[in-house]
Amino acid sequence: MSAVAPTGGLHVLWLDVFADRPFEGNPLAVVLDADALDDHTMGSLAAELGLSETVFVLEAGARLRIFTPRAEIPLAGHPVVGAALALARLGRIPSEGRTVFATGAGDVPVDMTPGGEATMTQPEPLLGPELDRGRTAALLGLDALAGAPQVCRTALPQAFAEVEDRAALARASPDLEGIAALEGVVGLAAWCEDPPGVVAQRFFAPLLGVPEDPATGSAAGALGALRVYRGAAPGRVTIAQGAEVGRPSTIAVEVGGAPGSPGNVRVGGHAVLVLEAVLDRGVMG
Repeated sequence: MSAVAPTGGLHVLWLDVFADRPFEGNPLAVVLDADALDDHTMGSLAAELGLSETVFVLEAGARLRIFTPRAEIPLAGHPVVGAALALARLGRIPSEGRTVFATGAGDVPVDMTPGGEATMTQPEPLLGPELDRGRTAALLGLDALAGAPQVCRTALPQAFAEVEDRAALARASPDLEGIAALEGVVGLAAWCEDPPGVVAQRFFAPLLGVPEDPATGSAAGALGALRVYRGAAPGRVTIAQGAEVGRPSTIAVEVGGAPGSPGNVRVGGHAVLVLEAVLDRGVMG
C-alpha cells in the first residue's frame, strides 16, 4: 500500500470495518494528511461519499476528525478502529501496542494486536433516562418491547430498546422521521440477547444522515455498558449487526467493573481494505 498520493492530491482509503471479508461490515473512508482541508470541505466530502462516517487524519496521524453525511461528531467506533488499522498497515503507527489519538471527545487509546485487530477504549459510560415504552415501540414499528427503553452513552447519547428476539429485530420497521425527532439522542438501537455470548442490534440515526448503520461501535460499547448497568456480568460479548441490510458485522466488546457499575469499555474488530483513491487537488481549494 502506498503512503503518498501520486498526483499531489490526498490519499483516501476505503475500508470495510468490523468485518473479515470485503463488502461486509461498515464502509469507511479514511482521508490521510487532511490538515489543509477546512471544515466546509470535510463536511462536503463526507456528504459526497455518503458513508456512515468519513474520518480525516491530521497532525501526522495524531488527531482524528469524524464526519457523518450531515455533521461532525466527536467520536465514533468504526472510524477510530478503521483509521488505526489503516495507519498501521501503512507503517505510520506501530502494528502492535498502544496508540493514542486526539479526538473531539478527548484522547482515545487504541490497542493493536499482531492478528490485525484494533481495540479502542471508549469514554466512561453514563446511564441516561428511560423513554416512553409505547412510543418507542411505535417508532420501531413493533407492538411491544421486551424491556424499558433507556439512554446510555460512552461516546454519544443513544437510546436502546430491547426487543423480544431476532425475529422481532428483523421485523422492526423504523419511523425515521420520528426517531430523528427524539430529544437528547443521536439515534435509536433495537437489540436482543442472542445466546450464547452474542447480542444482536440494529441502529437507526437519521438525524446524522444514517437511516440504518451496518455496524456502530459507539452503540456497541454503550449497549455493553447498559447490560452491565442492568445486572449482567462484566466481560466480553459479541455484538452482531448489519445482517438486515446485507452487511453482517462483528463487534467485540469488553466491559469491566461490576454488575450495576460498568467501566473500562473496550470495542474492537478487524477491517478489510477495499480500494484506494486520490482526492483531486482542486477539491482542496
